[in-house]
Amino acid sequence: MRNSTKRKIIPVAFALVLSLIGSALAVPVIQVNVQQLGAGSNVITSDVQQANITWILSTTNPDYIQGVTFTLNTTVSGTIYVKLYDSSGALIQYNKTVITNTNTGTVTFNPNVDIARVARVYVIYEGPAP
Repeated sequence: MRNSTKRKIIPVAFALVLSLIGSALAVPVIQVNVQQLGAGSNVITSDVQQANITWILSTTNPDYIQGVTFTLNTTVSGTIYVKLYDSSGALIQYNKTVITNTNTGTVTFNPNVDIARVARVYVIYEGPAP
C-alpha cells in the first residue's frame, strides 16, 4: 500500500473506534421502584375462595381432556382461566371463559390435552374491572 493511502485509513479507523466506544457508553439508566404486595393504596379482595373442577374427557379417547367444568363457592361475574402445566412447569395449554352472575361454567381445550402430560392445574378468577 502506498503511504498516502495509509495516512487516509488511519484517521478513518480511529474515528470509527471512537464512535463505537461512545455508543457503547451511551447506555440509558433505568430505575424501577418496587413495593411489597399489599402496600398499595387499592386493596385487592376476592369472594372466590374455592373452585371445584370436573374433567370433561374426550368421548372418542378418554385419555384426553376436552375441558373442565367448575363450580365456585360464590356467585360472581368475571373471567375464569384454567391453565394446565406439565411436570417441568411448562404451560401445556390454557383457555378462559367469561361468566356473569353465576358460580358455574365450562372451559374447553382445543386440541384436547393428553391427561398423562398434566401435572398441575391452575384455576384463576379475574373479577370485572372496577
